[in-house]
Amino acid sequence: MEKNYFNKVMGLKSLQGFGNKKVLDLLKASNIEKIDSFLNGKIDLKQFDSVYEQCKKNGIKIISYFDKEYPVKLKRIDVPPVVLFAKGDIELLNWAQNNREFTEEKRSEVVNLHSKLINKWQRVIDVLEAAKIEK
Repeated sequence: MEKNYFNKVMGLKSLQGFGNKKVLDLLKASNIEKIDSFLNGKIDLKQFDSVYEQCKKNGIKIISYFDKEYPVKLKRIDVPPVVLFAKGDIELLNWAQNNREFTEEKRSEVVNLHSKLINKWQRVIDVLEAAKIEK
């Protein structure tokens, strides 16, 4: 995912009342210029640069709902995440749908890795929120 697009998606997600469903609906219905004008003055998108750079530095792939790597089955749930953060073999995201045997061990491994990433990102969000409050 390109940095400016990431910043805009994260900017939308950081607004009060903007969850995955609302952000996805907005992204599907609008062009990027409309999103730019909507976000203008509401939030400083540069605050997400460090998150993006840390992902790149640490080999964490940022996958948008609209990227080809986004798991097809995940798109079918009621409210899929707009962005996925993945590290390691991203082929595992689609491994279960491409193979009939998805062992409990592999499933547990994927769930563990995803939980660790979510916990790390929650800490990043907490730091960003604290920095926003300090301003």
